Amino acid sequence: MKNSLSVILPCYNPQLHDDWDKIIIENMQRIHSEVGGCELIIVDDGTPKDISKELNNIKTSIDQVKIISSNLNMGKGYAIRKGIYQASHELIIYTDIDFPYQHESFMSIYHNLQKADVDIAVGVKEKAYYDGVPFFRKYISKILRWMIKNLLSIAITDTQCGLKGFKKSMKHLWLEGTIDRYLFDLEMIYNAEQQGYQVKPIPVKLRPGVEFSQIKVSILAKELNNFLMIVWKSRWNKIRKTLMKNNQATN
Repeated sequence: MKNSLSVILPCYNPQLHDDWDKIIIENMQRIHSEVGGCELIIVDDGTPKDISKELNNIKTSIDQVKIISSNLNMGKGYAIRKGIYQASHELIIYTDIDFPYQHESFMSIYHNLQKADVDIAVGVKEKAYYDGVPFFRKYISKILRWMIKNLLSIAITDTQCGLKGFKKSMKHLWLEGTIDRYLFDLEMIYNAEQQGYQVKPIPVKLRPGVEFSQIKVSILAKELNNFLMIVWKSRWNKIRKTLMKNNQATN
């Protein structure tokens, strides 16, 4: 049985990718052909250049398109939350504006969300992914995975893959989030595990020719603060549970 789908694309400086509007049209037409009902939500997160021509091309080429625009760049997490708030279909998947993962990987997320025992499907990168990744990005990714494994102890350490999906009933996990930039995914996965939802890792593959953007050191510094905030939250939750257990034992 097919379930209707909302596809969310956060958008900032998409013109850095050649023919980005055509990439979206081609991918969405293919998804439309395989999914019952499908809407596309593009969230323009304060792109300084005028991209109205490309957005109009997308709207006239495929059905069910919503465009959400912001005057300021607020961050990927913020943009995705705005898109999720507007999503109306049973299943929701978000990815990057250039559809960096293979179509089969996208559809694997969709098909796994059809299962009753999957609330959230999280794309996880296989080892071959790192073969084509710039050294600095690879280094940062591996450090983050080590930190997640050793400081948070959650089941999924690859939290930053740009392909995730979930059932409509899970929307609140994102809408209640507080992180506006890159670690919003980590915050959501941590909260999902704490609340006992079924989070399933799905191996995904990059499509050939994907271009990687540079990571700014200033953003890394801010994200380190966000990471420490999540670590503090996890420590406090453990302390609170211990205190509650001890109180129950003495009563």
